[in-house]
Amino acid sequence: MKRGDDLLYLFIDFFVNLCVLIALIFIYLKIIWKLDLRNKSLYYTGIIHGAAGGVLGCILLNFSIEISGVDLRFIPVLLLVMYAGAFPSMIGASIIIIERLMLVLDVHSSAVASLLLMILLVIGFIVINKLARNGNPYKKGLWMTLFYNSLFSIMLVFLVQDLRGNMTLDIDSSLPGE
Repeated sequence: MKRGDDLLYLFIDFFVNLCVLIALIFIYLKIIWKLDLRNKSLYYTGIIHGAAGGVLGCILLNFSIEISGVDLRFIPVLLLVMYAGAFPSMIGASIIIIERLMLVLDVHSSAVASLLLMILLVIGFIVINKLARNGNPYKKGLWMTLFYNSLFSIMLVFLVQDLRGNMTLDIDSSLPGE
């Protein structure tokens, strides 16, 4: 495959992820408006919002961008923290973590890193949301996205170093005729 083909597939996967995200947010909002959660308890509404955000994150996890391995599952957690609160975001993140572990069915360094990343993201998003309580939602979203990118970059550095340390070549056993 040529580099141009990889770039095309990257944009196609990104477009599909954005379409899934926008469509599911629209469906989520229609369902929430239909349920009329204004008079319900905060615990009940938190579970509904968290479950919906978790399902959205799981769907985005299954449609991750193939070439780069990047997925947009952090966006539902970010939106939950900003608009629904800490409790629903923890429920949504827990659902995403469980799906990620079930998807892999094997605990290895990237699965542990993904679990740790989601836990740190929820904590960081909640802290950023608390610090900028009355701030501009665009600025909060920008800070949360920068926080995600920083954590994800650090995680990738450690994963690449782990891969580099585990890659050994046994030349003697690979020679034919021995």
